[in-house]
Amino acid sequence: MNYAIIQSISKERTPDVKLYIAGCPASGKSYLSHQLSQRSGIAAYDCDAILYTAADTFTGNRKRTANEFEPLFNQILTDKDWIIEGVPRKKFSRALEEADYILILDFPKTKLYFRALKRYIKQKLKLETSGYKPSLKMLFQMFKWIYQYDVQVEFPEKQIIIKNKKQLLEFINNF
Repeated sequence: MNYAIIQSISKERTPDVKLYIAGCPASGKSYLSHQLSQRSGIAAYDCDAILYTAADTFTGNRKRTANEFEPLFNQILTDKDWIIEGVPRKKFSRALEEADYILILDFPKTKLYFRALKRYIKQKLKLETSGYKPSLKMLFQMFKWIYQYDVQVEFPEKQIIIKNKKQLLEFINNF
C-alpha cells in the first residue's frame, strides 16, 4: 500500500478530491464509496448507474445511449470533487485520468467468490437490493468476471492498492 499517498490524503485533503475506486465484482467498491461519501460529504457515483438506467424490473437495466451517457458523465467529471466506483472500463478512462487518487481493491479471489455468493443469497431473500435481477445466470457471470479480472489500471503514481481488511480500515479512518 502506498502510505505516502494515504498520509497526503489524511493531512492535506481538502473537500476537493477526486477518487476512483476500482475492483472486480464483490470487492466492496459500493460499500467503500458509501462509507467515504458519508464521512466526507463528497458525492459518490456507481459506474453501472452512470452507464445503465433502470428499466422495468422484469428485464433489468437498459444501457444508456451515447446521447444519454455523455452529458451525465461529463457533468459528474466537472464537479469539484467526486468518488466514482466501478470496474475500470475504457468508457470511464477520463475519470481515471482526472482522479487525484485511484484506490484499487485487490482481495483474494476466494474471498470475492464467497462475497458474490453471499450477495446473491441476500438478494434472493430480499434482504439486499440490486440494480439488476439476481439470477443463477448473473451469479455465474460474476464468478466468471472475478476469475477473469486482472488489475490493470494506468497512472501508477496515483494508485493505492488495498489487499486486506486491515489496510481498508486504515484507509477509511484516514480519509
